[in-house]
Amino acid sequence: MEWKRKIWRNWEDSYQCVAEVVTANTVEDLRLVIEKARAEGKTIRVSGGGRPEAYSASFSGSPIVKNAENVIVRTPLLNRVWTLDDGSNRVTAEGGATLKELDAVLHRNRLSLLTSTAPNFITVAGAVALSCHGCGKHTGTLSDLVVGMTILDGEGRLVEIGEDDPELLRAARVNLGALGIIINVTFQCEPEFKLVATDTGKVSVREALDRAQHLYETHDYLEYFWYPFCDKVWVKTWDRVSGEVKNVKAPGRLEDFKQRMLGVTSDAILKVATNLPFFTPIMQKTLMAATPEQTMVAPAYEVFHYQNYFPRRLYDLSYAIDTGEDFSNFRSAFEFVTAKVCEYAKPKRSCTSPWGFEYKRGRQFVQNFIMHCRFIRNSDAFLAPAVGNHYTCMFEAVTYVGTPSKQYYEEVEAHWLALGGRPHWGKTYNPDLDFRALYGSNWDAFNRIRQRMDPEGLFLNDFTRHVFQVEKAGAVAPA
Repeated sequence: MEWKRKIWRNWEDSYQCVAEVVTANTVEDLRLVIEKARAEGKTIRVSGGGRPEAYSASFSGSPIVKNAENVIVRTPLLNRVWTLDDGSNRVTAEGGATLKELDAVLHRNRLSLLTSTAPNFITVAGAVALSCHGCGKHTGTLSDLVVGMTILDGEGRLVEIGEDDPELLRAARVNLGALGIIINVTFQCEPEFKLVATDTGKVSVREALDRAQHLYETHDYLEYFWYPFCDKVWVKTWDRVSGEVKNVKAPGRLEDFKQRMLGVTSDAILKVATNLPFFTPIMQKTLMAATPEQTMVAPAYEVFHYQNYFPRRLYDLSYAIDTGEDFSNFRSAFEFVTAKVCEYAKPKRSCTSPWGFEYKRGRQFVQNFIMHCRFIRNSDAFLAPAVGNHYTCMFEAVTYVGTPSKQYYEEVEAHWLALGGRPHWGKTYNPDLDFRALYGSNWDAFNRIRQRMDPEGLFLNDFTRHVFQVEKAGAVAPA
């Protein structure tokens, strides 16, 4: 094992700290890390990255992994994946495996996850611990597919968690790394299926708002993208078909290259819009013009992972909001963003003009990238942002770092909170929120289990101590 005192940064470069960064790839390595940390009175956090490629640090906009003057662990080679030979359609993946590595084993065994995230480079442990999500009305987040987990606790013991202890499983499914180190996760899968995936950018904002509930109820998967200063919404709908159905226009060998080029192009456009805000409206029109108009049939994982390259310095406010039975909460959350963007822009006539001179003096273009809406069901885990909801829309309001948007985002976040929303743990939000108030009895239930699993706070950092209202003095004392 290599221990190295270094500056650790998350991939977004929004958080950094000096920490002892160590790579550990076996349970015995991890036990030694725990022993050393305890002896030195330090706490441990596990990063969801660790690969040498881009995106390999913790792909998170939150302070969830930051651990100044303490220990940050990476487990890139704790990455085996195997199927269970019991006819259950279940797969176990070690915590350091990426979703791409998980997909490869699923495909070989003709299995599919019911949902997954857009990027495939996230590690299994990180995706589950933070309730990462895609879309789909038949399930919640990726964490809701978890039926078992093995965690290494602060004493170096392996704790097996399964459906025979439903309360512990509800805690483990979204655990923020606060129960111990995730060694492996078992997912409930489905026989392999494909998706009929349709993209269109021809739906008006009004029509998208009015038809959201209908589209949700009549399709298996639904996503919306809205670019500021545009009067149309990019709508993605996916529907399940048998794995035996032939592919139609499925992603080919050049798909990775195309995604990479799109990421580079988007980054360049956003840099121009941020440094030369006068061009923001026309840049948003340019991005919207690139919206595909297509229908394809492809394996589920190829459709799920439609974006693996991203502009880097993004401020990504993300909340789970109960749509309400009539989708009124969804409409309120969406319309608040569009109205505020327009209010700050001060249009002379229309907020859909592409020309900077069509906006008044004092204009501010406070959001220069997408609002992304992904519709899911709800979640079962105590700390899942979608826990207890009827239906859920996972909102993201994204801009490039450097836009004059602090007050704007405070207003959006306040409105989303007023609608009963809860922040996505892995994205951007106010870290000083009262999380006990947001989760109520679910917070109490999780914290009781956390105190039992990690009484000394070995797996907490400053942020999670705030989340669970633990004084810093409660961290592990030197042995």
